[in-house]
Amino acid sequence: MTDLSLLIVEDDQTQIDSYNFNIEDFNEENDHSITVTTATNFEAAQKLIDEHDFDSAVIDLKLDTQSPDKFAGLELIELITNKARCPVIVLSANPENVPEGAKTVMTLERTTEFKTVLNTFICIKKSGLTDIMKRTGIIEKALNSIYWDNIIPNIDKWLQYTENGEDTVKPLLRLTVNHLLQLLEDGKRSLPEEMYIRPPMNQSLRTGSIIKNKEHSNAFVVLSPECDLVLRPNGKMKTDHILICGIDTNLTKLYNEEISKSGKSEGNSKKKKSVIENYIKNNQGINYHWLPETSFFTGGVIQFRDVHSCTFTEYTENFEKPEFQISSPFIKNILSRFSAYYSRQGQPDFDFKNLAKSEFTKISAQ
Repeated sequence: MTDLSLLIVEDDQTQIDSYNFNIEDFNEENDHSITVTTATNFEAAQKLIDEHDFDSAVIDLKLDTQSPDKFAGLELIELITNKARCPVIVLSANPENVPEGAKTVMTLERTTEFKTVLNTFICIKKSGLTDIMKRTGIIEKALNSIYWDNIIPNIDKWLQYTENGEDTVKPLLRLTVNHLLQLLEDGKRSLPEEMYIRPPMNQSLRTGSIIKNKEHSNAFVVLSPECDLVLRPNGKMKTDHILICGIDTNLTKLYNEEISKSGKSEGNSKKKKSVIENYIKNNQGINYHWLPETSFFTGGVIQFRDVHSCTFTEYTENFEKPEFQISSPFIKNILSRFSAYYSRQGQPDFDFKNLAKSEFTKISAQ
């Protein structure tokens, strides 16, 4: 059973009755427990949002106004955006009046079957997003614990740093993030979307930033150390050249090449899948690192042999600003593999065949 608290903001009582009927029916058919709170105007909805933490909200645009140009529902969406982190679906006879970029899950015609709305909210709740992000969610509880159990008991030391002129904002932020990371130490598998931060919290270049050439749209990943990329007060970086590595985004071609090299191009689909699986596990060689596909990135392979450098001026002139970057846990692994590839040391070959024969003779004689 999934429990879900739903706020409905609608000024038409007949419509509210219809929604309630559909919810009761939906609960019985699917063994869910959706509890409903209704508001018929902006002021009532505002009060409810201030006082309660809802899992989801359905909002009408017009609400209680008779003015054809006033949409109180849009103000309500903005209020929820700033306060509640609650997924919103707009149901309206005027969906075209919801501006592009409005913070909603979707905007639907009022005639849309209400079960579509309920199924969407149930899926969001099952994903865990609501329980993580809402005002009484996992992150807020963790922040509360960090604040009271770790920072406040050591507040004298933090104040001492402040009195000595230390900037404690970033250290406190790092401390908080490091504690939050402990929530992830459960060994569960990652999903492709976790590998990227999109959009980045800021537009500055970072280790792991994915950048595209303005002319050819070729993709590259920035591998310069973080400390080298920090902009100084004079607007320049510590390094005079940025290290970038090419990304081959034609995965279909790469997969087919690996299947062909393996000699399994004529084999069955199971054998071909095993080659692809080894490839995306980075087991086919040390000269590359695979990047998964997501809704905003085609995926690809970082080719460690395709290394370039450019000045900051060349970067600003020839590359677009990064739209996303590889997140910290993953970029560390990439840097480790990149370093291992270029730090490897070979040795002269022996006559391994004859040496093995000699060793085998010794073992056989014992």
